[in-house]
Order: sequence, then C-alpha cells, then structure tokens
Amino acid sequence: MNNLSQDLTCPVVRDMPRACEYQVPMSLSDGTPVFCGGFNCENLCYGYLSATNQWGGVGPMLESRTVAGSVKLPNGEYWIMGGEGS
Repeated sequence: MNNLSQDLTCPVVRDMPRACEYQVPMSLSDGTPVFCGGFNCENLCYGYLSATNQWGGVGPMLESRTVAGSVKLPNGEYWIMGGEGS
C-alpha cells in the first residue's frame, strides 16, 4: 500500500526538442519512454534518458503518423497503426 501522506516529489522533465502533440507513446525494453510522430513531429521518435534529463532521437518511423495507436510485437518491435498520415 502506498502512503500518500508522505511528501513525494517528481523530477522536472526537460521539454522535448520540438513541440509535438498527439504522439504515440511506447517504451523500450529497458523502460526508456519513447514518443513517435504527432503534429509538428512528422515521423520523428524521441526517447527520454532520465540519467541525463535529455531527449534524444531514437530513429524515424517509415511513415508519419499522428493520433495513432501502437502494439508491441513478440520480437520487441512496435507496430504503429491507424491515426492520420501527413
């Protein structure tokens, strides 16, 4: 059970390199959060490195997507589908 009366704080996460909206959230096998696509980010994917409080590019998608969904495949890759293309 969590003790919610404790004084807990969350770290301040640095802004992403670009202002993106409606991205597809995912996480790498090591737990690194990754966000792909979205308005203003075309086919770009960014991963957050908590040790350095930095966002970095983790590779582009083959096709731009926004307001899409994703599913993690058994081999660890993600399939991004639906939404809108550019």
